[in-house]
Amino acid sequence: MREEDLDWDVYHIIEMNGHITMDELLELSNQPGDVIGDSVARLERRCLVARTGTGVRVLPVQESIARCQLQHCMDDRLFMEHGVIKVRRESKRDPR
Repeated sequence: MREEDLDWDVYHIIEMNGHITMDELLELSNQPGDVIGDSVARLERRCLVARTGTGVRVLPVQESIARCQLQHCMDDRLFMEHGVIKVRRESKRDPR
């Protein structure tokens, strides 16, 4: 199976369940753990899903856009944590 097809299937399994644990995802997908882990990582890099403490969830469109902008377009001091945009504190060694 091509990676794109697998990612599409994994995305839809996650979406149908709203929030799903990795164990449930492995069971429903009938794929090995490393294959599913790689697929979830690709979906996460593409700002389509987010890992939570207990599993994976599909990102709403607004959060997906915000994550994409933070990842590719904005100042690298900004980051998103639990759906909240935060600013990294500057290092104490920074002379500014």
